[in-house]
Amino acid sequence: MSFFFLLFLGFFIFLVVLEIYLRLRGYRSPSYAMVDKKTNLVVHKPGIYEYVYPPVNPCLKNRLRINNLGFHSCKDYFHNKPSGVYRIVVLGDSYVEAVQVPCDKTFHYILEEKLNSYFNGKFEVLNFGVGGGGRLSSLLYLIEYAEQFKPDMIIDLFVYNDIRDDDIFFLKNLIYPDLSKEDLLSMFRSGDYEIIKHILAKARGYGAIGPWRERIKFYIKIKFLNEFASLRFIHTLYSRYKTMLLWKRAGDVSVYEDFGHLKVRYDDYTEWLWEWQKELIKKIVEYSKELGARYVLVSATEGYTVHDSLMKETPIHNNPEYDIYKKEKILERISEELGLEYIPLLYDFRKRAEFTDEMTVFECDGHWNEVGHRWAAEIIFEKIKDKIIR
Repeated sequence: MSFFFLLFLGFFIFLVVLEIYLRLRGYRSPSYAMVDKKTNLVVHKPGIYEYVYPPVNPCLKNRLRINNLGFHSCKDYFHNKPSGVYRIVVLGDSYVEAVQVPCDKTFHYILEEKLNSYFNGKFEVLNFGVGGGGRLSSLLYLIEYAEQFKPDMIIDLFVYNDIRDDDIFFLKNLIYPDLSKEDLLSMFRSGDYEIIKHILAKARGYGAIGPWRERIKFYIKIKFLNEFASLRFIHTLYSRYKTMLLWKRAGDVSVYEDFGHLKVRYDDYTEWLWEWQKELIKKIVEYSKELGARYVLVSATEGYTVHDSLMKETPIHNNPEYDIYKKEKILERISEELGLEYIPLLYDFRKRAEFTDEMTVFECDGHWNEVGHRWAAEIIFEKIKDKIIR
């Protein structure tokens, strides 16, 4: 037998063994995300209610409940707003999406319960978070989904990697390499978001929109991935590797380095990306005002900035080149300049962490666990309850 035949046979046997192993472990091969054809934005497939065991990430051994619009929530959403209801929409990335915990353990679910208990009234807190987004996604999901629910308040959760996820000027190289920075800025400022949606979807691994070649590649890929757990597992590892290579191409840009967002001194490009964040936040604020909604910016926490035991395992520990409050300080400055209501969770999280051994994150992927969501809900509730006009 030829060498290539033996090589092929060995790889085939490996795939069969891997397929059997993954299926015995309960790993389901189909993707739970999709591109909504009405909005060209990524959501989950509506109506899912079952256990999921994605690969590589043991944090997600959890029952997932996706509502009628494709968001992780214990309840379906309906546009009709009953009289007397105070409606809050929550925007953000995977911290808001919160598939790591049951839907009734998310901070937005707990916040709704606390508000209804405190006011003895009717509050609705609606989750529109989807993983991999930043302020651009917050704006787009507000326009395409949340606006229709006539919100009274908009809570926008800022996570440290949002500045990177909003760097469409770099991510465009995945799908539109010939577009210039000026082209993208012009599109954004004129309200033309379709190509920006293509870039964001591609960055999340979806090529179902955009150039026709990308669509064909995407549909072929999904057809095979949905049939075989082993191929989806390998593709997940490959996609993460490609993302790492893409980030390395960024060179000496602080925001693309591990813990780079906490550096005391940024490079010029990272400084500009923060100015881009300010422009995005300002746009969301203006849109919120048009809707008659109160905008609240909330900054999330990372485990290694909250818990000293985790910080000691990182380069930022006792390192004068890093500032664990860097993100909070910048957002505080932006909030003052734009006249925003701002809730930095890190200060309160660290105070609580001094008196308990409870961890607020899953150490395997850094997202909030049930404790983190509970703390976030309690702190946000205390900050907003006395300012709500009923």
